[in-house]
Formats: sequence, C-alpha cells, structure tokens
Amino acid sequence: MKKTFAISLLSLLWCFNSAYAQNDKKKDSPIPKVTTPNKAVNVSKRPVTLAPFSHETLDSGRLKVGYTGLPPESIANALEKIVGIKKGEFETTEKFEARKAAQLSSPYIPNLALTDIHAFTSSVDKADYSQGISYRYDADTQTVAIMVSPLETKPNHIGGKDYSASTIESIQQQRNAPALDVLSLSSKTLLKNSYVASNAYGAKVVVEKTTSIGFSLGLDQIAFVTDRNKYGSPSSSPLSQFKLEPTKAAKELTALKALFIVKLVEPYLDFHFIHIEPKRDSPTEMLHTSYLIRGTLLEVAIYSGLTGEIFARIPSPKTE
Repeated sequence: MKKTFAISLLSLLWCFNSAYAQNDKKKDSPIPKVTTPNKAVNVSKRPVTLAPFSHETLDSGRLKVGYTGLPPESIANALEKIVGIKKGEFETTEKFEARKAAQLSSPYIPNLALTDIHAFTSSVDKADYSQGISYRYDADTQTVAIMVSPLETKPNHIGGKDYSASTIESIQQQRNAPALDVLSLSSKTLLKNSYVASNAYGAKVVVEKTTSIGFSLGLDQIAFVTDRNKYGSPSSSPLSQFKLEPTKAAKELTALKALFIVKLVEPYLDFHFIHIEPKRDSPTEMLHTSYLIRGTLLEVAIYSGLTGEIFARIPSPKTE
C-alpha cells in the first residue's frame, strides 16, 4: 500500500540523525543509467471537489462511496504560494493586520479558505510496529481495535522558501520548539539512479540513490493520543474499538480508511528534509523532502472504503 511505503520510508529516514555527516567515501563519475521519474497513478478520472468539511457528514453515519478527502499535494502546493505573509517596510501595522485578516478569510485555493475545516484520508493498515493509524483484529471477540501512533519530530524547515542556512540561533530555536505529531498521507519517488562510490582504501560499491517527496499532517500534539511511541505494537492501547463479524471483517479490513478532520494553524506549511548517506554495508542514498500541512487534529473517523459506512469516531462524540 502507498501509505505503508510512505510510513516505512519516513520511519527509516527519521531514525537517522546523520543528515550531513561525512562518510569515508568519495564518488567517482556516475554510471550512465536510464532514470525514470515516478509517474502518478490516476486512480480516478473524476475531478476532485475542493470544499470545506461539514461535521453533519459524520452525523449521517456514512460517507459517499469513493470519498477521497482533499488532495494533500494540491493543498500543500497552494499553501506554499501564500504562506509567510510579512509586514512591508512602509506598511502600517493596522494595514498589515487588515491584509493578513483578508488573506485568512479569502480562498487560497478554489472554494477553500485557511479558516475552513479540512479533511484528508489515509488507509488503515494492519498493526505491525509502524507509525500512523493501524488496526488489530480479534476473531474470537469479533473486535477491531484502532491505534493512532504519530511520528514525533521537530521540522528543520529545509525546503521552505524562507529557509536560510543554519545559525546558532535557528538551531537553538528548533531544539526548543515543541515536536509535531506527524501523520503521513502520501509520498512519491521523483528519481532513482545509481553511481559508483569508493572509500579511502579503494573499495568500490554501486550506490542506489532515491529522491522522494512526501505529504503529511504536521499537527500540534494530539490531545487524545496518550499511549505514545509504541507504533502499533501488541502492547499499544486502542483509541477505539468496534465489532465486525469475521466474514465481513475479511472484506472490510483490507479497504479500511481513516478520515482526519483538521483545522489549519500558522504557519500552515512547514518542511523537513532528510539526507541519508550511503555506507559500505548499506549502499543506499536517500534524499526526502516532507511537506508538513500544519494543523490541529479535531477528530478521526474510521470508515469503509467499500461502502462509506462510518465504523468509529475518535474521540467518540458526546451523547446527551
């Protein structure tokens, strides 16, 4: 699944903290090799409708069949064009605040303003020590348990248009900033190629190089996630449970979906860049840029990718 690839890649990338460490190697001239850029797969020819999300949709107990939520890449690209509004040198504070307020209330992409509620979807995979949202199924009790395990990280902001070279002040600010809860939405490979690298002793190895980008939610700490850093392990506590008899579960769980309902917050978009350098026993080089759509997670809905039926809501809606 795409999400499994995205989560696996991000898990590997963030586990390394040697983005710029130099290895005992030098690169020879690259080996000529045909490189094929990643092509997006057209999963549906129907145009995606960009619109604010309404909680009344959840109250109905069912989403439209084939509902996909907002396209993360389109939202991130639109946000990138309007973020970082700054006060002009000859602009009064009053005029700046008025201009800023107008930007917040105006559509930054057709039919969507920054103040609107945004909804994104993701697949729900079987729990297997991975970040993100996952499920466990107990056939004896006919119970589906849902776990949410965000990846905690502090963005380094590399990739943003306002990024400047690291200074002692910027590094200190990053260290002191609160970590974000990151939930992966999608990723894609931009380029794959190979080259020959050698170390100081002349040992040579073919290095496989991958350049990719990802689109994720960079959330303020999720209030209702308390069992952290267990990543879908057997000991992780579920945030929600619901019943599915085995025959139905066999069909539904392979198409299980999560709907993330989000309120955007400043700075609306952030970036995190990772560079994993190759080593002799691991001749793989990875360059990954993650676009982080900044927000506060209001609710998660677990629903059927086959029928649109909503199985659970996290946190559960209060009943009077």
